[in-house]
Amino acid sequence: MLGYPAIAISSLSHKGEYLETAARIASFAVDYLSEHPLSFGTVLNVNVPSVPYEALKGIKVTPLAIEEYALEYVEREDPFGRTYYWCPRGCTTCSEGMDVDDRWAREGYVTLTPVTYDLTQYSRMGEMDAHDIRWLG
Repeated sequence: MLGYPAIAISSLSHKGEYLETAARIASFAVDYLSEHPLSFGTVLNVNVPSVPYEALKGIKVTPLAIEEYALEYVEREDPFGRTYYWCPRGCTTCSEGMDVDDRWAREGYVTLTPVTYDLTQYSRMGEMDAHDIRWLG
């Protein structure tokens, strides 16, 4: 990221269990990137199951899951009696059976995904250049 090697480590733990597993995997990821650097603008995304290290089933290189979340807002009250609105993260999509990071991490595998920040849709750029666009008069 910005010219420096970058790793994003995520643990599936919601309560802090087995973070030593994620720490150990993070150490391996650093060693791996030292020997196999990623191209400029690429981050290694790593998902680690919330299990003891010995219970990991292996490593999979996978694409990212695409998730949709319901846009539902719940009215709440803070400790001072002020109203605020909370958006719960209720995922509406399911990666069950798909070859994506979320599924494999939930099934006990460490997942690795090289992620870039370039969101340009190059094929669409070519299509746009091929058309006669006259927006500026």
